[in-house]
Amino acid sequence: MKRILATFLTMLAIILLAACSNTSKESIVEKLSSELEDMTSYKMEAKMTMHTGKEPRTYDVEVLYKKEENDHFKVTLMNEEEKTGQIILKNDEGVFVLTPDIKKTFKFQSEWPENSSQPYLYQSVIRDIMEDKEVTFTEMDDYYLFEAKTNYEHQSNLPSEEIYINKKTLLPQAVHVLDEEKNTLIEVIFSNAETDVAFEEGTFHKDKVLESLHTSVDGEVDSNVLEVQYPLETFGATLVEEKEIPTEDGKRIIMTFEGDDSFTLIQENEAVKDETYTEEVYGEMVEMKDSVAAVSNGTIEWTKNGIKYYVASETMSTEQLTEVANSLEGKGIK
Repeated sequence: MKRILATFLTMLAIILLAACSNTSKESIVEKLSSELEDMTSYKMEAKMTMHTGKEPRTYDVEVLYKKEENDHFKVTLMNEEEKTGQIILKNDEGVFVLTPDIKKTFKFQSEWPENSSQPYLYQSVIRDIMEDKEVTFTEMDDYYLFEAKTNYEHQSNLPSEEIYINKKTLLPQAVHVLDEEKNTLIEVIFSNAETDVAFEEGTFHKDKVLESLHTSVDGEVDSNVLEVQYPLETFGATLVEEKEIPTEDGKRIIMTFEGDDSFTLIQENEAVKDETYTEEVYGEMVEMKDSVAAVSNGTIEWTKNGIKYYVASETMSTEQLTEVANSLEGKGIK
């Protein structure tokens, strides 16, 4: 009888502990939702590695966030090897992409970052967890692992992501964006995270950011250097013509690809201005593997290392245009 009673009490204790456990998927998602609602500011640093080309590309990422009626973000993406980068800035004036090496700023009419997944933004990964009704949850020793659907409108080859949440801080520890075969194509590893950060005045002001950038940029882009690149993804179209045209700033390369989905690819030197200027972009902002592009009416255009790229097609979808743009590789690949 005592043995039966002891067994009963042990089972009762286990049941009560399970009932009192606060680590169910629903309870953790609720905590994350609460943390997101209460978050007023943060600074996060990470390494982001893109496994989408022939060779991995790694970026240093710094994210600054301040809660406002119109949330403010400053995201710095710096390529480790090329020592060049871009800054995505969101403030009361709009969404900007700052390209310091050519002293050019693009202004987008965009709903960024709400309109797409961003693996380096706290708001984005938590939102992806909250919005996926079929999200999976695993409790590990030091973190919670969620596998959720992504929200890449123009990149269906990235359907899901693994999100590692630190148990103590409830901040992201790592994010792996996966393809259909569960291979990691984008990997973000967070190295530092601070909340309740007091930012200096002007941190999210475009002109102040540009001023600080130009005093820290070493040298200028050689506007005469244009290494011709060729797309690895052409959706069956073949290169039928390649023309080189001299320009005031260097040269322009025009490639014509013909097939069921024909398209034109243009690469040209971008002029380096004496003073900064802003170009209004009437298109949607799309983050690529190594730059930020504007997509509109059958075209995608972007600037990288002082070179402007432009792909246009009458039949391709935005997703196809993005894949072609993301597949550009170095000289000699045709």
